[in-house]
Amino acid sequence: LGMNGDDSVCLGATLFAASLSGEFRVKKFTLNDLALFTSVLSIVPPKADSDDELPAAKTIELFDAAEQTPLTRVMTFKRAEDFTFSVHYSDASQLPHSISPNCSRFEVEGVTKELMRYKNATKIQVKVTLAIDSSNMVTVAKAELLADHMVEKKDEKPKSEKKKDKKGKSKEAKSNTTAAETNQTEEADKNATDVNSTDASSTEPPPPPVYKKVSERASLKASRFGA
Repeated sequence: LGMNGDDSVCLGATLFAASLSGEFRVKKFTLNDLALFTSVLSIVPPKADSDDELPAAKTIELFDAAEQTPLTRVMTFKRAEDFTFSVHYSDASQLPHSISPNCSRFEVEGVTKELMRYKNATKIQVKVTLAIDSSNMVTVAKAELLADHMVEKKDEKPKSEKKKDKKGKSKEAKSNTTAAETNQTEEADKNATDVNSTDASSTEPPPPPVYKKVSERASLKASRFGA
């Protein structure tokens, strides 16, 4: 059976529509969409303090041609401030006439604001999840900030277990009354020693605070603002 390109598209669309309708018995088959062109991500590295000129943009391959779509990629950036990046096609000569190689530009916001909440943040990373759909449109599905910072560790006092039975409560009440009577007689003898002990303990410096490392994760805003 000889068919040209138009006949193949018509026959494939007919068979696929028949399989979706349920009124026809058609051999099961799948329809896969592919990326038409290779798309790359371009980003400008952060500027060094000693360098007056902006560094050259860094290009990373994002989605390869003929890859099955929809598809996602997770890109990791070591950034401590808001930044922008662009997505474009790698080879403009393969594009149809009058088609721009620039796909879109994205701005990731909220990095500086979130880092102000953390003290001495380390291992700062921004993870951006990029997705390409069946129409070859690239979007940002999710953007997150990951960082480690130090927080003061607080000592947790164990809670005393309470007796639930009535007999235990009555015995505890009786023991409390007898203990209160003996304590009243002993308090007068220990007042002098207590004053001296409190004065000695007040002069001791408080123990230094203990810190622990905590990993934080915060959502960021990623907006598209043109090609």
